[in-house]
Amino acid sequence: MDRPATWDAFRAIGPDGSFRIRASGRGTHPLKDLFHFLLRVSWPQFLGLVVGAYLALNLAFTVAFLLGGPCIDNARPGSFSDAFFFSVQTLSTIGYGNLAPANLYGHMVVAVEAFTGLLGTALVTGLMFAKFARPTARVMFSRVACVADRDGQPCFMVRIGNQRANEILDASVKVILVTTRHSAEGEQLRQFKELPVTRPETPLFALSWTVIHTLGEDSPLNGMSKESMEACQAEIVVVVSGLDDTLAQPVSSRRSYVAREIWWGYRFADMLSTGADGRVHADYSRFHWLQPQAGGTPILPPAQASAKPPAA
Repeated sequence: MDRPATWDAFRAIGPDGSFRIRASGRGTHPLKDLFHFLLRVSWPQFLGLVVGAYLALNLAFTVAFLLGGPCIDNARPGSFSDAFFFSVQTLSTIGYGNLAPANLYGHMVVAVEAFTGLLGTALVTGLMFAKFARPTARVMFSRVACVADRDGQPCFMVRIGNQRANEILDASVKVILVTTRHSAEGEQLRQFKELPVTRPETPLFALSWTVIHTLGEDSPLNGMSKESMEACQAEIVVVVSGLDDTLAQPVSSRRSYVAREIWWGYRFADMLSTGADGRVHADYSRFHWLQPQAGGTPILPPAQASAKPPAA
């Protein structure tokens, strides 16, 4: 019987690299660290918040103008739309010339709104620039990890690739095994053990990189199977970092694999070939393909890696 879809709820890092553990009781609120919060939210969320703040400010000043009575020249008495669009013109410093403040109260509200619009424009401009300039790594990870023999020894393998047409300099990779155990007193503990890889660094990460950990006698994975990994809630976290040669800034990316995302008896199919001109060609359409260790037809794992692998 298959486990429910939430059986791997223990994992800390999702397939998309997001941190999945929920935290509560920190005593923090987004408004206490608003700049950091706005940098972390997605672009649709950020634009939605900006539009919401823009409408809220205009509505607030619309009410202020309406409370002042006939304080806007050429505006219909008590007209909400006239007051609202006058607020839009003032906040955006447009001023078409048809509507204008009619008395001291109107001038005071306009002065406050113009100053608010000036600050808002500066803040939103700075935030948008910071979000655009924020360095990110476009590193793709194989849908599944695999375990197969290489040079006569079983190896745990993950394929990573650079999706950008640039290079990541001085790239390094770390592979961490995270498991759950219970102490003699019954306390649940999470253990972290580094899995040494055969090539932890590369001076130039431009195309693809197969990260390999040998399951030797000293390996924490030695003797483990899919069932034993499930029993200890094992999660293998892969972290890649380096220097973006375009931005000259450090970038990093991460992904984790749980037992159902590790295919035993498979290796990655070759994605490099030599063209007619003698140049090496990297075919990213074959990035996720696997080859049975015993030979056979290459297969493509499902996108969610939820299906059971066929017998290798």
